[in-house]
Amino acid sequence: MENYKLASSFASLPLVCTLTPVELGKREQTVAKLLAKAVERQELPDGYAFRFESEPTIVAEIVEFVLVERECCEFFRFDLIFEPGLGPLWLQISGADGAAVK
Repeated sequence: MENYKLASSFASLPLVCTLTPVELGKREQTVAKLLAKAVERQELPDGYAFRFESEPTIVAEIVEFVLVERECCEFFRFDLIFEPGLGPLWLQISGADGAAVK
């Protein structure tokens, strides 16, 4: 699994989530349910990679997750990797120093 170098502008983004505490609590539950569907988890130097089966419903959930997360947590980088032959989907989440991925 290849991890790409982060863009220099990435490191300058503030590590701030725009959700309220109540919204954040609800979002954490949603994210936990999605990540529980991962069949593998790998730690990366600057984040994590999650492997999912490439079922259309899971793919749609992951894309929706990324679209929402990009709005509230601009400091994360998301990479989606679709393996050949309709293989698994990898979701890589990375961030600058100080960005936590659970």
